Amino acid sequence: MKRNWIARPAAAMLVALLANVAQAADGGSIPARIEALLGQMTLDEKVGQLHQLSDKEFLTGPQIPARRNLHQDIRSGKVGSMLNVKGALDTRAVQALAMQSRLKIPLLFGLDVIHGYQTVFPVPLGEAASWDLEAIEQSARIAAREASSSGIHWTFAPMVDIGRDPRWGRVMEGAGKDTFLASRIAAARVRGFQGAKLGGTGSVMATAKHFAAYGAAIAGRDYNAVDMSGKSMRADGSITLSFTLVNTGPVAGAEVVQLYLRDPVASIVRPLQELKGFQKLTLQPGQQQRVNFTIGRDSLAFFNRKLEWTAEPGQFQLMVSAASNDIRLRETIELID
Repeated sequence: MKRNWIARPAAAMLVALLANVAQAADGGSIPARIEALLGQMTLDEKVGQLHQLSDKEFLTGPQIPARRNLHQDIRSGKVGSMLNVKGALDTRAVQALAMQSRLKIPLLFGLDVIHGYQTVFPVPLGEAASWDLEAIEQSARIAAREASSSGIHWTFAPMVDIGRDPRWGRVMEGAGKDTFLASRIAAARVRGFQGAKLGGTGSVMATAKHFAAYGAAIAGRDYNAVDMSGKSMRADGSITLSFTLVNTGPVAGAEVVQLYLRDPVASIVRPLQELKGFQKLTLQPGQQQRVNFTIGRDSLAFFNRKLEWTAEPGQFQLMVSAASNDIRLRETIELID
């Protein structure tokens, strides 16, 4: 079967060297085998591990006028990874070419498995709206099993960019505008993709993308400029808010208990409510359960007028609810410098 392929700028993926360390030496530790393999490689072969190509059917950039001899480059060890080669038939055919190279270093196959492979799940923003970390992790696990069975080693997910402007077309690929929720969902998706053991059957490498502050593109234009200053983060001391949740109804029910923070006396205007934590609980009729939320100094911090990450002394309001517009419990805490 003859296929045509297009070159695309490559990411530095020396991880590919690990795929066939057994060829480097007999026995020994993995670092020693890697060093032995590197010692056998020519400069061209090392550069080749940074060379990444894409299937022409999924070209995402301009087509270069010069066509390379893909098959010969793979046989010569001048290609380290492939993008968008989908299906066991194609990945096996291309991998067979890599096994004809001098050192027989296998190719890495990467694909955008964003919200499912064969089985299609809701877009990541839709999954985030469920607040169901277990279901989100399970959807990534199913996608990983399906993708890995077709020869895929590596997915470009989860996207951890924080939505800053609804005009940005890629907001659907992330988990919304809240950093806490997005971080929890990202961790769940990484666990789902990579499973109990990275490199195991049914697992694929996850990629926390994109580059820092990519989601803050000015005016919501993809690949646009970003204005984002650095920050320092500190935490010393914490406080725990504890309460009991009771199911007073006649049937079992699930509840997403949410913790919000308000800083009414900050030096700048801050949101009326900031999500700082959540827990999803299922209770039987009459069942009760103790719920704890821990707030550290860092949870009280924000960027001041000088764009410094700081926590100002003063009183803060903690609010517990099942929805942002249905506050059931309020508590005031004070930060003393």
